[in-house]
Order: sequence, then C-alpha cells, then structure tokens
Amino acid sequence: MSPSNTQKIIAGVYWPFKGEPTVGKIKNRYGFKDNEIDRAYGVIMVNPSASYYAFLVSDDAFNRVKAGLKGKLRDELTGPWSNPKVTI
Repeated sequence: MSPSNTQKIIAGVYWPFKGEPTVGKIKNRYGFKDNEIDRAYGVIMVNPSASYYAFLVSDDAFNRVKAGLKGKLRDELTGPWSNPKVTI
C-alpha cells in the first residue's frame, strides 16, 4: 500500500529551534519522505510557550520514523493521535 493510501494521523513535535517549523523542515529533520506529510494541513501551532506543533502524516511513515529515532530526536516527536473524520 502506498503512503498516500494509508490512514493519516496527527503527530506532534517539540520544535527545538527559533522560528516556526515548516513541513520541509520537519521532513528533513526526522527523515519523512516527500509524500508522507500532508502539505495542505501544514504545521499547526498547538502550544506557543512549549514550541509544540502538530502535523498530519501517514501512520506507516510515523511508525517507521519514530522507531528509527534515538535520544533527543525521539523525544521531540510525539504521537500518534487519531484524526477522526468530523461531519457537520
């Protein structure tokens, strides 16, 4: 199954740098592939005082990347959290 067909989850990141993260910066720092992070969703600020942000990513990609991280990088990346469909 390709990443574009897998379920997307919400992931969080404690961004350790000045300035806000972008999809590209998150992709490069943690090793996600181009099609794994939802660019339309982008990166959403959740808690400014903690420099904590959320982004939408395929569940397969999150699990692969999180499993390969060590130490500080592993601690920065949080989740996964469900992304339930909301209907109005």
